[in-house]
Amino acid sequence: SFEYVQRLVGNLSQLEASGARVIVVGIGSPANARAFCAETSFPVEYVYADPDAACYRALGMYQGFARDVNGVNPYAKLLAMLAGIGSPGTLQAVLRGYIGDRRKKIDTWAAQVIRLVDPELFNILGKDYSRPFELATVRLQNMISIIPRWNDLAPVDTPELLTQQGGTLVFDCAEARVLFAHRDSGILCYADVEEAVAAALQPARLKPAASDIALHD
Repeated sequence: SFEYVQRLVGNLSQLEASGARVIVVGIGSPANARAFCAETSFPVEYVYADPDAACYRALGMYQGFARDVNGVNPYAKLLAMLAGIGSPGTLQAVLRGYIGDRRKKIDTWAAQVIRLVDPELFNILGKDYSRPFELATVRLQNMISIIPRWNDLAPVDTPELLTQQGGTLVFDCAEARVLFAHRDSGILCYADVEEAVAAALQPARLKPAASDIALHD
């Protein structure tokens, strides 16, 4: 998602310096991937296109609400998930964008992406936490970017994949271990990026045979 890579991009230099390899697998075509990177300023060399979500299936990612129910428009299924149906945690995540979350600090990355308003305005509400409407502003801005370019960004040739959810996995390839795993339960229910990055940077992993950090779109 836009929001996910916006959180991740500021950690790339640290991950590179550690020897970790970052892989982002997104559903769609290479053209979709290039459009996504152009909109998010995420380096295209990290991104792999998965036209039929084969990687997602292999890793056991949630297919979304009513994936196997025939005769229902995929966009109707997507709208249901946006309303929290078959997408546990989505409504809570949306609400946190408006009321804020004192457990999370997002200004370090949000300030770099917010363009609709001066990000300094949120300092009126305090610092060192996710302020009311701060994350909602990021999401509104992302929506404004996505909607006009929907056909460039979405897997329009395979609309049944619109509900497919992703996840985050951190592997120690040298020892064939999974250091961190999160499979999204619904829309906006992605992994804690800082926690995933910390797993990739843990001292036990930093050895000549570098691990990979595999991330979702």
